[in-house]
Amino acid sequence: MYGLSERTSERAMGGSSFGGIATLCAALRHPHVWGSSLVESPSLWIGEESFLNDIAQHTGPLPSRMFIGMGGKEFSGVRPPALVQQFPTADATVEGYAVTLADIMLDKGLPRSHLQVIVEAEASHTESAWASRLPAALKHVCAPWWLRVLEDRHAHLMTTVPKRLRPGCPGVLLVNRARSDTLGECEHLQLVAGFNMDWETKLPDIALQPTSWRLSQLTAPGETVPAQHAEPSDDWWVASFDVPADAYEMHLALSGTNSDSPDSEREWDNNAGSNFYLPLAPALPPPSLFAARLLGADGASADGAEAQAPLTAAMQKAQEALSADHQALANRNSSRTFFSIPETLLAGAPAVLYVNKKRTCFHDQPNVKLHHGWNGWDSKMLDGGAALADFKPTSLWRDEGTDWWAAHLNVPESASEMNFAFTNGDWLWDSNNGYNYTATVMSMSGAAAGPVARPRQIEHVQELPHGAGTMHILQLAKRDPSDPGYTKQGRWVDERTVRVWTPAGWSPDADRAPPGGWPVLYLSDGQNKFEDFLAHQGVSWSVGYQSSDLVTSGALPPFLVVGVDSAGPMRSLNYLPYAPGEPTRQAASLNPKSPAML
Repeated sequence: MYGLSERTSERAMGGSSFGGIATLCAALRHPHVWGSSLVESPSLWIGEESFLNDIAQHTGPLPSRMFIGMGGKEFSGVRPPALVQQFPTADATVEGYAVTLADIMLDKGLPRSHLQVIVEAEASHTESAWASRLPAALKHVCAPWWLRVLEDRHAHLMTTVPKRLRPGCPGVLLVNRARSDTLGECEHLQLVAGFNMDWETKLPDIALQPTSWRLSQLTAPGETVPAQHAEPSDDWWVASFDVPADAYEMHLALSGTNSDSPDSEREWDNNAGSNFYLPLAPALPPPSLFAARLLGADGASADGAEAQAPLTAAMQKAQEALSADHQALANRNSSRTFFSIPETLLAGAPAVLYVNKKRTCFHDQPNVKLHHGWNGWDSKMLDGGAALADFKPTSLWRDEGTDWWAAHLNVPESASEMNFAFTNGDWLWDSNNGYNYTATVMSMSGAAAGPVARPRQIEHVQELPHGAGTMHILQLAKRDPSDPGYTKQGRWVDERTVRVWTPAGWSPDADRAPPGGWPVLYLSDGQNKFEDFLAHQGVSWSVGYQSSDLVTSGALPPFLVVGVDSAGPMRSLNYLPYAPGEPTRQAASLNPKSPAML
């Protein structure tokens, strides 16, 4: 549904307090699932300290990276003064647990560079303390997520994240200084860039920031770096920027100096004077309401009725066409004046109409518009029978005889034919010699059957803007009594809400996601992770906002965050390896055959 990565190295889990214990259990019991662990203020006192012994006796694989955070006032910062006086050494004891855990990880072979421990003397056992350490924690546990980007594009001078920039979304430029013939010795690098023809929208010059990313530092224990990937062939610098909503191509050059003085002489890497050119991903029309009703969030049929199958297949095919390679379709239609995607319009579906401006009477005009209607200019379809849509320039190939412009459409559900002509919005028209142009629309009328409910797994999804991305709030359906996982105690321990934060530019489509899927961080106690008004202490981790900052600044590649709300007062039943009231047993918590709950 969200296109998450299947690679262990691109999945991390994190939590605090009891959630920190659950994170450790998950990392050690399921090392094939979780590559990195974010452990904040773990309650290592559980089981009369036997949990630390369990970890010390663990003989299986370790997570590839781990962050451990702890405060110097974990006990005294949240307990009444009388209790603090009664246990004066509690803070030191709890802090010692974190040091012991770190020593165990190092003794078992976790490389020191893959383990980060932060102990803040004045921090206590609070959400605000965990929130303050979050940027450092994310930079550490998520660092391997750059590995695939650097590995795949190691031989390039530059690359972007996402691989093809999208209009209206943040972008990140990565420059490998070691691959530049002119800038390799420069101490300061700058990005000089603009968007659209003739640098229509100019960006302010942006200073690129050096990074410490090296493939040798990002690999997991036991992995090797191919010789061609070793230093100094990777020397990555990074800059972030916002892509204008009306952008369709980017032009750029790189400059460098050995001083930060504005009068310093500049060296240039500008593609031998031609500047570098990056076509942007085509802007796509939003899904129509009909498509949203017909297709679920994962692209599967929302209704599931057998009678809906042909209709659903047609809608899926139309959506796939919109996400396909538009340049390939333009090449196939190079001799035509216009073409549409999908090539046969579908009633109720979004569409894009391309026109080759060079093959029309508008080739020297600054604007071209689509004058269109439906079903013989039926006035019931549109007010007055017709409407105007603007064509916009695109990043498709241009030459002396080719200049493709695009207009977005949402085809009405009751349409069977599209009628249209081209105009500059004033006196100039191309109306097919007065006959207008027509395009057949595949009709969907009468094909749909009544909705049939899907198995109740996700009951409701709400989407809200959050930081630079989107928050998807998933309400889970209650288990059906026929479900093998159904138990009477489920009403107390089954989670009900999952919160998924997606970055700007996210798409579940396989061809728009990173190869293999999106990196993802899972967090327990999801209700405490995103918004202050939901957090039980009144302060959240602000994960969505902090992740937005790290992604848009280029510190981390785009990734998703999945927060699973706890089951409330009974959360210990889900998070702790020892069931309440049961005697502790040596190594029980990490034994896969143990009946203890995780």
